[in-house]
Amino acid sequence: MWKKDYLAGAALCAILASGQAHAADPIVIYAPTSDISVNTMAHQGPYVAGSNVNNTNGTQTYLNIGSGGSASSSGSLAGVTGDAYIPGNSGDKPITSTAHGSASLADGTMKASVFTTGPDNFGTPGGDVSTKIADTLYFHNTTAGALALGLTFTFEGSVTTQTPLSASSSGYGSLIVAGCGSCGDLRFAADGAGVGDQVSAFWNDLDGVYNIASWGGLVPVFGDSSHWHTESFGDIGALISTTILIPAGESTMGLQALLNVSCRSGDSCDFGHTAKFGFGALPTGLSFTSASGLFLSSMAGPVDPGGGGPIGGGGVPEPATWAMMILGFGLVGGAVRARRRALLV
Repeated sequence: MWKKDYLAGAALCAILASGQAHAADPIVIYAPTSDISVNTMAHQGPYVAGSNVNNTNGTQTYLNIGSGGSASSSGSLAGVTGDAYIPGNSGDKPITSTAHGSASLADGTMKASVFTTGPDNFGTPGGDVSTKIADTLYFHNTTAGALALGLTFTFEGSVTTQTPLSASSSGYGSLIVAGCGSCGDLRFAADGAGVGDQVSAFWNDLDGVYNIASWGGLVPVFGDSSHWHTESFGDIGALISTTILIPAGESTMGLQALLNVSCRSGDSCDFGHTAKFGFGALPTGLSFTSASGLFLSSMAGPVDPGGGGPIGGGGVPEPATWAMMILGFGLVGGAVRARRRALLV
């Protein structure tokens, strides 16, 4: 799915570059998205029942409530949340599955948890939670040269397992960054390559984080690759980071971050205080807006993934319009409402 989304963004850039779209229109690589899918399952006699809910940008796109269960969701483009519950039985013993998910463009977080009770009954009780945020960012560099900006994505959780000799529960966290040739020469600082890659850290309850891979291939499980730096911490946790060179003037970048948890066989998987995307301190002369007008809007500053709180200078969102950005290029176009988040060092 991520490759399909990325190729769709690249195709859109190609259309814009060929002049088939109005020159004043902002390029949208990834449509603004806060999305969750929360699913629970448990045997009820010989059959499996479930409660499930999906919510995208505050619109509940799917709802199913199994016998004796519950499910609900709420939110808006700024952030969505959902919960599901299903009871069942393993012979004469009760089992339950409760799951929660949330995703927020406003603070860059995704959370996913599945809690179960009772014995394993052929893979149930269990649940799956998928979370995603996505947006298109518009950088404005008022200096004469490129400026370096750090990006971090981190997740951490724990698994309580009833089947320690088998990896029955698993998941991954992913970060995708995408540029396009017609919307600014964004580069990875480490190797000068054009921005456009996905990096994913996969885990299971037996091995913890066992594999890290990018679109270009395997990344050292904990260390440096051509684009990325990775570290492990906690019970099941990983830090993914990189530095992007933002050229002078205006440039555009698509971003997606995902956290997915699949919990099986009576395990409980708690990733309820994670994951998180953040910027390093924005250098003087660099600011950004987003297609949503909401991206990281609730944050006073980027957050240290190690838990140290905000890092860099505190900033507050200030009003801005697309007309201001267009005038920077000497273009003529209509103003599209956006919101500029300027962080001062």
